[in-house]
Amino acid sequence: MLLALARRAVVRQRRNFGGHGHEDAAHHGAAPTFLNLAPGRAREGWEWASLVTFSLSGLLTVVFLWSVPDTNPATAARAEALERKRRREAGEEIEGGRSYVNEAIRERYSAKAA
Repeated sequence: MLLALARRAVVRQRRNFGGHGHEDAAHHGAAPTFLNLAPGRAREGWEWASLVTFSLSGLLTVVFLWSVPDTNPATAARAEALERKRRREAGEEIEGGRSYVNEAIRERYSAKAA
């Protein structure tokens, strides 16, 4: 009962707060358009600049986030385990507490430089 009275009070108390109600195209019977552009309406000068700026910033954000190095400890541990396994199978001795992944990277780059 109390909930129903509260709903009625909210429904009766709808206000526009300084606006003139719903004046967009959807409430006046016109079909909505892409980016709210009416057919035949030309864009203003600042609209093209903002569209290009937002598009390029979105593209650069995707590219930069895609190129962030993987810093997950599980990925580093997996790479270390695979390198140790490769060295064991090759018959090399393995020491505890030593990073073989960094050595393998150095070996690859020094072989390319030579």
